Amino acid sequence: MVKGARANLVNKIKEVSDRARSILTGLSLIDPHTHLGSSLSSLDILATLYLMVNAFDEDPLKRDYIILSKGHAAPAIYAILSELGVVNKSELMMINEPWSPLQGHPETKLPTVPVSTGSLAQGLSTAVGLARGLLAKGASGNVFVVVGDGELDEGQAWEALMDAAEARLSNLYVIIDYNGVQLDGPVRGVKAALVDMLKALGFSVIECDGHDPGELIDALIQAHGVNGPKAIIARTIRGRGVSEIEGTSRQRILDDGG
Repeated sequence: MVKGARANLVNKIKEVSDRARSILTGLSLIDPHTHLGSSLSSLDILATLYLMVNAFDEDPLKRDYIILSKGHAAPAIYAILSELGVVNKSELMMINEPWSPLQGHPETKLPTVPVSTGSLAQGLSTAVGLARGLLAKGASGNVFVVVGDGELDEGQAWEALMDAAEARLSNLYVIIDYNGVQLDGPVRGVKAALVDMLKALGFSVIECDGHDPGELIDALIQAHGVNGPKAIIARTIRGRGVSEIEGTSRQRILDDGG
């Protein structure tokens, strides 16, 4: 990427993220069910993807697909898409209403959402299947799936990762939002050996700061040059930018006991 173009992209991502962060904070006060902590953790990752990849192409074989496997962070998508003019800002006020396309987890009613997600790890499995299908059709599009580190407690996640490795899916980008926290406290278990486990499966692993657009861009460019499945471990902070919940397992500014 040309140096000037990269700098412009970094600045644009920062602008969108900053405005979206403000929107998210407001949404959490309107709707008590908004998962603010998780949304803020993934915000910069998602903003980088939506501004960098080809997510809006109408040709299904050329389009890049962004799947949010940690579906409870859906408000981050809504805030970003409102800044990009895809979602009307007035619609944000209706989040989680029965008739709204903006639900607590992403649904295909919304443009750019290729699959509804919610149950953890199912989005990752779907991403693997979609990547397989695109390769079979000779498509140029890629699949970018954002996964939570706590989500990797699910056995289904590892079944999907093993399948992706066996199929050598070069068009699949697994981006792990690694904030070290899940609903009931710090992540434990396999996450301590995550890099080694992914490499043992055959993944190329790239690590970066998940709140630094420049590092995220560089990680995606580096991953693009890899033949085979790749995982980007993006180190993040849950609740980033909101001091009341930053770095904790709390999802909301108003203490709801979980």
